[in-house]
Amino acid sequence: MRHSNHPWRHVWAAAAALLAVLGCAGERALIGSSDEPAIYLVLERAPQPAPDGAPPTDSGLRALVVTSAGPQSPSYREVESFALRRSRDGANFDWRIEPATGLVPTVNGSLDGPVVGNVVLPWTTTGTGLGRDSLLAGETYELRVVSEGRLIEGTATLPGVPQPQLQVTGMTQTIVWPRAALAAAYVLVADTEQLGAVLTTDTTYTLRRDRPASQRPPTLRATVIALDANVHAMVTDTTRHASGVRGARGIFGGVSRAAIELPPG
Repeated sequence: MRHSNHPWRHVWAAAAALLAVLGCAGERALIGSSDEPAIYLVLERAPQPAPDGAPPTDSGLRALVVTSAGPQSPSYREVESFALRRSRDGANFDWRIEPATGLVPTVNGSLDGPVVGNVVLPWTTTGTGLGRDSLLAGETYELRVVSEGRLIEGTATLPGVPQPQLQVTGMTQTIVWPRAALAAAYVLVADTEQLGAVLTTDTTYTLRRDRPASQRPPTLRATVIALDANVHAMVTDTTRHASGVRGARGIFGGVSRAAIELPPG
């Protein structure tokens, strides 16, 4: 992933999972002392589609709580409690701890938080709490986790859902969208682009269509992802070890996305 003024770099291993959520490839491993906790949770209401555009295989939302045991070997932490509440009315979400031990599995050397997370929020609301289906744009959420005696807290707000459209002027094709409420920046991912993904604070992007046809999927899409301030801070500050959380390294933030299909030519 690239940006015109700032390379995409991270100091935190679970950033690999963050990059996966944003549709990019992870690079860096978790850096920290052997007993330092780290947490990865990026709220998003809509389940992420499969790479080929097929429906998601898992509608739940996962969080990852780990300990760094070296630059390439984070390990699962025991989680005593995991609570997420909606600030507006104090409503609680039905997060469920899935105990895991040992080293966290990696994919091509990078963590994949949405897959390997050890805490999960089901899609459907139940009698014990709200489900992922109750996450709403514009709402602020408060996190409180106890892991091996360490208290981890955080606050994040889910940004509005982008509304991208394709504008065609002669031979020029441009993706445009109105500013999404509470979005600090956007990531644009287009199947036609060699860059793969672009981080921007603008609300327009002119397609280059420079990706070779052999590398394009049968159905072309452009996705705009709105980032909250916490996620934006993490991905633009290479010295930052935490964003949106206190008492641990990592990220607690929110994203919202929307996609449109692109013409083949």
